[in-house]
Formats: sequence, structure tokens, C-alpha cells
Amino acid sequence: MTTIQSKLTFLQKHNLAVVILAPLLAIFFGTVLNIWYNQTNIYGRLAEQELLGRFFWTVLLYNSIVYTALLAIWLKWIVGLKQVRDRLRSGQTVSEDQLRTARARTINIPWMIGLLNARSESLNDWVR
Repeated sequence: MTTIQSKLTFLQKHNLAVVILAPLLAIFFGTVLNIWYNQTNIYGRLAEQELLGRFFWTVLLYNSIVYTALLAIWLKWIVGLKQVRDRLRSGQTVSEDQLRTARARTINIPWMIGLLNARSESLNDWVR
């Protein structure tokens, strides 16, 4: 292990994990807000138990499919950077093409987060 790697802080050593987990915080707060909205505005309008059950299973099915797919896309996007990062940290050479792709992905991380969040919200509006 080089002296540079031994002086890295926890966040520097696990920077990709931090980047992967960051959007999950927004999803968590969005989910809490959505649950609150459903309990205060939707559940009261679904007088019949059958409608309430159908709504519950629709939301459950939607969330399990859409959020799993978006999470897989997000993980593939970020984990693709890991190999290049590890090779650079260990002092190995990285091809110009791999470096260019990694730079572009890194620069576009905020856009990707926005795109995935917008896609989940637009799908959510379509289901309602």
C-alpha cells in the first residue's frame, strides 16, 4: 500500500459508495412524503376495502419494478467508474479512451441523478 493510500480518509477511500448512496436519501424523503400523501388524501377516498387493496398492490408492484430498474441503471453507471479509479490509485496505466469515458461519466453524474429522478416521477404520474 502506498503512502498516499494510507493517508486517505474514510470518505476518500469509499467515495463511490457515498456517490451510490447519495440519491437514496432523496428517494427516502420522497417515499416518506408519498406515503404521507397517500394516507391523508388517497386512502380516505377509497371507501371499499377491495379498492384499497388494489391500490396497495399497484403501488407495491410499481415501486418494486420501477425503483429496482432505476437502481440497476444507477449502479451500472457508477460501478463502471470503479475499475478506472482503482487502476489510477494503484499507479497502473489507463487507456485514453477509458479515461475519457470515466471523466464524462463523472461529470454527468448530477445529470444522471436528475434523469433517473425525473423518469421515476414521470412514470409515477403516468400510473396515477
